Amino acid sequence: MGLIGLRGEATNYTPYIDTPAGPLLRNPTEAACLSSGFGYRNASGGGRQHNGVDLANHDGGFVYAAGDGWIAFADYRGGYGNYIEIDHGHGVRTRYGHMAEFDSNLRSGVRVAAGQPLGRMGMTGNATGVHLHYEVVIDGLVVDPLHYGAPQAFQTTPVTQTYQEPVPVAPSEPSVALPPEPPPQPYPEPVRLQRPDGY
Repeated sequence: MGLIGLRGEATNYTPYIDTPAGPLLRNPTEAACLSSGFGYRNASGGGRQHNGVDLANHDGGFVYAAGDGWIAFADYRGGYGNYIEIDHGHGVRTRYGHMAEFDSNLRSGVRVAAGQPLGRMGMTGNATGVHLHYEVVIDGLVVDPLHYGAPQAFQTTPVTQTYQEPVPVAPSEPSVALPPEPPPQPYPEPVRLQRPDGY
């Protein structure tokens, strides 16, 4: 995702997650908006963990393979509804749930290419609207596909010792005399533009 700004916004968004298996799409859909994020939910007073992101499109857009891999599972799976799991190798898997339909040729062991259409998003299983439930698993740990790889929050190191006097520094090697820097150039006067109506 790149750098995160002071307000938590992405300043350098990338559409790919860098994983041990290579790049994966952060949003493997034709077009969708985030309807529910990754993490703890406190719905109706009882909380639970949401292990993926929900990407919604009321028209039920296409869902694509996030990267090269092999189908590990493609069938109906309880609350996930129509569900596909892709093994990308190197301990990386992606999961796609609530699909309306998927390609009938996709079954365990079939190779898929990055960007290959898998099917269409839907609302099968435990779903209240048309969307894709998308999970990324790395080394057995479910990660947030939208924030995985983002830099860690800035942390300071606690001060353990202070000095009242300057700390002596070992002399360095003799430095080579650099030529003096030229004096700074003055800035040119700004150009003042006037509109034809005088303002």
